[in-house]
Amino acid sequence: MSESADLLHAPGPWSHRFLDANGARLHTVTAGFDPTSTPQRVVILLHSFPQHWYAWREVLAAAGDLDCAMVAVDLRGYGASDNPPSRFSIPTLASDVVGVVSVLGAREAIVVGHGLGGVVARAAAAYYPDVIRHVVAVSSPHPARWRLARSRHLARIAPAVLTPVLAERGLTSGTTVSLVINELTDESSPTRPASYSYTDALRSPFAARCALEQLRWLIRSRRRPSGRQFLAELERAYWIVPVTEICGQRDALWDPSSFSDDARVSPGGHFLPEEDPDTILTALRAALSDFS
Repeated sequence: MSESADLLHAPGPWSHRFLDANGARLHTVTAGFDPTSTPQRVVILLHSFPQHWYAWREVLAAAGDLDCAMVAVDLRGYGASDNPPSRFSIPTLASDVVGVVSVLGAREAIVVGHGLGGVVARAAAAYYPDVIRHVVAVSSPHPARWRLARSRHLARIAPAVLTPVLAERGLTSGTTVSLVINELTDESSPTRPASYSYTDALRSPFAARCALEQLRWLIRSRRRPSGRQFLAELERAYWIVPVTEICGQRDALWDPSSFSDDARVSPGGHFLPEEDPDTILTALRAALSDFS
């Protein structure tokens, strides 16, 4: 087994499970489950581009302390989940999330999403507010408020991720993932040592296309009626399902004005699930306390 496969299927205080949800076979990693009962509520953890479930390892390890059932999901196209040839939209990914909740037998969920995963979490709350009861959006402002940071880092990343053909080649050759992570972190970031696993998981042409088409859907849809309707649904859900935003002081991707005035501020950068899991756990404890 390769080193990258070791991380993708890493052992720990958790279990690896494949679940069939919304027509896709999704790789999930669960922690804090009572083997003698079905959880009424679960905490869903959604990673961002260009990572997979392993980004949540520190948060998963705290499931016992929080006394909750956690599930880290590899989004379709990432990690060990399916790489389907179509159905790349964010509403589809939102349905995947609710499908996971249903398959596990739970009635409701708190969804913690980082980056792209944060957008999926907001979408799941918008379309399924009776199931998704709280969203924690990490380094993931509301899409209607997006303001990218003006930095040399973004100038290097954008062409590698958004240029047709070049972007696919960058992922399959293994250069793009390290570029994105290196530009958005410093040498002390715990994200860097795991970048080889994230790189290898996206080398497949099918995985690369799936991951990139999700990002492209977000950008292209903004100019279309379906995209405007999507933003309207997110705005409606904002007043129905509570959202906790967390932003990093050193986030090189987003301008601080992108985040809400009451966002929790972390001293970390963009990859907060690895750089500052404690701030996320504090927000998650607060969300869980609302149900106690």
